[in-house]
Amino acid sequence: MKAAADAVYDFETKDRYSVTVEAEDEQGGRATINVTVTVIDDDNETPETPDKPTVTASTSNSLSIRWTAPDNAGPAVNDYDVQYRVGASGAFTAWTHNGPGTSTT
Repeated sequence: MKAAADAVYDFETKDRYSVTVEAEDEQGGRATINVTVTVIDDDNETPETPDKPTVTASTSNSLSIRWTAPDNAGPAVNDYDVQYRVGASGAFTAWTHNGPGTSTT
């Protein structure tokens, strides 16, 4: 049997590919069959990173943050991790944000 060992089947490009499989035995017998390969989406794909958020002051001690959901070829985004830090350096602190919403204060 001959096969393209380095063939890459990309779901986002095309979900069906036609290939021909040929088998040959030691007595010279040969058989060929056409096969359609259906490629399924990989549910473990990582979504793209959202674009830079828009940040505005809500009050003297809080900010409103909005972002646009990224393009996503995998499963639905069900949550975002939001972090903040005080000042231009130092450690980030996690901010509680639950769900697929694209804003928080």
